[in-house]
Amino acid sequence: MEKVTQKFVSIVRIVLIHSQIFGLMPFGFDETNFHPSRWNFSYTLLVLVLYLLFSIYSLRVVPNIVGLPSIFTASTIMAMIADLVYMLCCFVCCLVKREKLVQFLQKIMEFDINLQTNCIILDYQKTKNKMLLRLVVRHSRFLVLGVCGCYLSPWKNLPIDRFFELYEPVLVLFNTAFCFQVTELVLILKARFVILNKQLSNLVDFFTLHSINTLSAQRIVRKKSSSFIKICALHHLLSKSIKLFNRIFGLPLLLMFGVGFMMTVICLFFITVELQSPEIFWAHILYTALPCINIIIDTLYICDVCYSTIEEANKSGELIHKIDTEDHDMIDAIEMFSLQIANERVEFSAAGFFPINYTLVFSIVGGVTTYIIILIQLAAIISKQYMGH
Repeated sequence: MEKVTQKFVSIVRIVLIHSQIFGLMPFGFDETNFHPSRWNFSYTLLVLVLYLLFSIYSLRVVPNIVGLPSIFTASTIMAMIADLVYMLCCFVCCLVKREKLVQFLQKIMEFDINLQTNCIILDYQKTKNKMLLRLVVRHSRFLVLGVCGCYLSPWKNLPIDRFFELYEPVLVLFNTAFCFQVTELVLILKARFVILNKQLSNLVDFFTLHSINTLSAQRIVRKKSSSFIKICALHHLLSKSIKLFNRIFGLPLLLMFGVGFMMTVICLFFITVELQSPEIFWAHILYTALPCINIIIDTLYICDVCYSTIEEANKSGELIHKIDTEDHDMIDAIEMFSLQIANERVEFSAAGFFPINYTLVFSIVGGVTTYIIILIQLAAIISKQYMGH
């Protein structure tokens, strides 16, 4: 148990330390467990206060920018208020629900210990390497978009405080940290569903190739039935972990998708205005598109990770019905497992408002298209105002 715990903490350490840097993990941990930490709790509060002050300062700067059309000023302020609500919600939720997050991690640790008792070995080093690779790719994307944004920024030609230019990079960096935390925890669940499905596939192959006519075969079937019952219990444990995950991250994810939707509409509307101007400034268009690109990538990735994890969870229900056996105990266990999967109906949701899958992507695309068609009717008027300035 100690070895499994140490290995599990070693891979989760990457997510924990990365999240602690941004104030999203207000508790501590050691080699074997997670524990309350006054230092991490105070650090999260400090980050929350600093960001709140920085947002208030930025909101006061925007109306005083000379040469910025009123429609751009109003849209920027609206987007900044939405970003502020989103980030405050993330900090408050991680403070209030820190015990539930510890409970979530302990459930996964319990799952790994039960796998070890069933002689199933997890490749922790491979998981750790993939996690590090995803972290490097995510921050490399942030650096590339950040450098391009600094080079293309239209703010540098306006008489404003240079400190204000840090607002957008800070927001994008925080969103990157939050999305990394969420996706890695979901991928940890997905990897364990894959292991369970592999064990179920082995059971399907066993019952396909062997009969239970002999006494020795019947003994083996009873052992396989015992293993199947353990798989059912582990599947139920992961299903409860998904429900706990929704209670922890449901509201922040809801606000993240809402802010992403609004930012996408605003960015595309600004790009439309730019493209209808007699003189097109491609640098401004690219600068406006950068946040939109980042939001689209994060939205697609989160939806893909959540969708594929639920597909793995539902795949178990398909595999158990492929088991061909005449053993009554095994048949009863299959029926119970089938009822368990049907009644739980696990899914990742944004605070219960909508499931997080590819349906959400199509809904966002449809909503953005609708709003752009409505706003594009005003593009001519806004373009004249923009040209006047």
